[in-house]
Amino acid sequence: MMLRLDDLGLITVLNDACGVQSFYLDRLKRMDGSLSEVQFREVMVELAFLNLHLKNRPDFKVTLDLVNERQLITVTLPKLELADLEMPLRGALFLQAFKNGLPHMAVGRSPEEVEELSKAGKLTFLFDDQGNFIKDGIRSLKTPPTE
Repeated sequence: MMLRLDDLGLITVLNDACGVQSFYLDRLKRMDGSLSEVQFREVMVELAFLNLHLKNRPDFKVTLDLVNERQLITVTLPKLELADLEMPLRGALFLQAFKNGLPHMAVGRSPEEVEELSKAGKLTFLFDDQGNFIKDGIRSLKTPPTE
């Protein structure tokens, strides 16, 4: 889920018991500046993409005690593993998040190249070719950093 109110944003994954965070935390720590709106949307895409690739899901249970008017929510955590990443799925999520505005955001690329990179799941506005966080605008890479 993504929520944005003016300059404040919140992104959360509600069904993974922090599983996605375990795989994304290193990249998140490298973001040493404020996110642009475009970058914020990309983080949402990344978290959804990782969530869809969790091999094992946590098992949530709710126990109700009607006499004492209490409820208990418990979770059994699985072994954290990712399935093989399907980059075209990332591309589909990316295209959905950016809709028709994407060709105008990728500076220095033709609309055809932007579409091709997007569909392949290789377009990013978060990190440059050396894996450094992009603070001064939005750009794209030919290949995303491998993490």
